[in-house]
Amino acid sequence: MKCPYLIRTFGYNCFAGEKPYSPSVIQLDRYCRTKESRRCPLIRAPLAGNRKEAAASHANTDAA
Repeated sequence: MKCPYLIRTFGYNCFAGEKPYSPSVIQLDRYCRTKESRRCPLIRAPLAGNRKEAAASHANTDAA
């Protein structure tokens, strides 16, 4: 089950945050195109109440 916030146009765009985001291949494989999409930091951000921190965390998943 892919993430409901992931939209494919000319590439992949995520609309879970305040602004559209282009996830990396690693993020697509780890969260966006799997059952693990609920674990994505951008989706979890509204639950935590801090979207900016979650966006930074999401961007840093490439380094992992």
